[in-house]
Amino acid sequence: ERVASLEKALAEKAASEKANAERVASLEKALAEKAASEKANAERVASLEKAFAERTAEKIAMEKVLAEHVERALAEELKRRANLRVCKSEEQVKEEIRKNNHFLLAPEITTLKLYNNNIGDSGAECIASSLKENKTLTYLNLFANKIGDIASSLKENKTLTSL
Repeated sequence: ERVASLEKALAEKAASEKANAERVASLEKALAEKAASEKANAERVASLEKAFAERTAEKIAMEKVLAEHVERALAEELKRRANLRVCKSEEQVKEEIRKNNHFLLAPEITTLKLYNNNIGDSGAECIASSLKENKTLTYLNLFANKIGDIASSLKENKTLTSL
């Protein structure tokens, strides 16, 4: 009976060790799966970080190109404006139109009577260009000139009330 009892205890111990070994194997498998999952996540994070860095670099490059274009456009506009004459009288305006020069109107000019001055379409473009930003001219008389459609060029001017 003592031998049977020891054999039973030994069998139980063997079964327990087998169960523990299976549990250890199961835990090792779970640990390996967890490590593989963490590795896959780390690779995904690295991939996303790389994509983010590339996109950021692309965005910075595009912003640089845009800034260069804006800078160039501003420089051209400043150069253009620096060469514009500020006309303070109708005579100065007529002179600039005859030269096909774009010009700015002085703020004190509220009325321009340019009727019968042989102004053509290029002169009208000069006038329209000066009126895009003008906030003071309310009356413009272009009667008896050789101008085509100037109305579409004057859409941006909000102060001109009589044409």
